[in-house]
Amino acid sequence: RPLYASFPDKRAVVEGVLQQFIARRFFLIERVSRDAVSDEALLTRMVGALHAMATDEDALAMYRLLVAQATNLPALASAANRNGLMQGQAMLRQPLRNCGVRDPDMAARLLYDLAVLAPMHRLLVGMEDMPMDTVAIVHMVLQGMKGM
Repeated sequence: RPLYASFPDKRAVVEGVLQQFIARRFFLIERVSRDAVSDEALLTRMVGALHAMATDEDALAMYRLLVAQATNLPALASAANRNGLMQGQAMLRQPLRNCGVRDPDMAARLLYDLAVLAPMHRLLVGMEDMPMDTVAIVHMVLQGMKGM
């Protein structure tokens, strides 16, 4: 009852928890990445942190909650996925530009898919998490996207 004194309904509770969870994660990722010596090193740290924070038990529990509520709150699940990608793009955009990528949003989406969504989905369906070589992933995306 005290919870609903602060929130009008279940959607508002889930949305508030989700927003705080995502904001805290991206704040930690940006802190981890501050002392990188080059833009490629910065990207590698950010991608590694994105992966680590998307595949830990708290993130998986939050994603399971979103999936469980997707039928009742479909716009919330969609918005959460869209907002995560948009924040990832915003964080990766400038370092990607600095590395010579002409379409940093496309490169950021590729990095996000490779480091966040694919590993998270593997874990959610009970598959093993594959070892993540963030140096190779960043290098591959940079090489493939330079000049594009």
